[in-house]
Amino acid sequence: MMMYLWLDLCLIAKKSNEHNIAIGGQENGLVIVRLIQKGNCQFELIQDQKRFIDNMWVSSMMLLRPFIIAFTCIVGHSKSYLKIFDIKRKQYIVNVKLPSISYLYGIAGYDYNYNPFAFIKDDNQVSLINFRNQKIVKVVNSVFSHQIYKSQCFANKQLKKTDRNKFIFYDVQNIELDSIQKSEIRMFSIEMP
Repeated sequence: MMMYLWLDLCLIAKKSNEHNIAIGGQENGLVIVRLIQKGNCQFELIQDQKRFIDNMWVSSMMLLRPFIIAFTCIVGHSKSYLKIFDIKRKQYIVNVKLPSISYLYGIAGYDYNYNPFAFIKDDNQVSLINFRNQKIVKVVNSVFSHQIYKSQCFANKQLKKTDRNKFIFYDVQNIELDSIQKSEIRMFSIEMP
């Protein structure tokens, strides 16, 4: 029996007692499962028979619109991509080459129609992507030498509920100096375009 490491998951849709979930992992790509609640603390897990995307390492993902997800992945040993995938049509919408392994972080209050932005963090920088036009703009340099704990390297929040365009984000810069891992937490504010 082969063990797989699953790295990220994303709720695609929910109706009453059923949750559709995309699960991305190391080397085994992307699968879709349905989690059905049968009773109090009783669930049934049904995996889609077709594995949508195979032979890639999915490092992070987020829901853009119903049944459309964006995810970062590595194909082969070094080719990194941002892909946007329509789950119902089972086809790619966008395929963007990235400089290195990267992680997506949707902004607080993400909304495709009004706030279609996410941060992308790679080994050397934090960038901002507009999902409507896939334009990626560098925000700040940021060195991160260890990719396993993506959730511990970045966080963001809206400054005020009344101002939807101003955000503050916290970035963990992680570098190795003289064989010692050193981390620095930095805070930035940004105004969305």
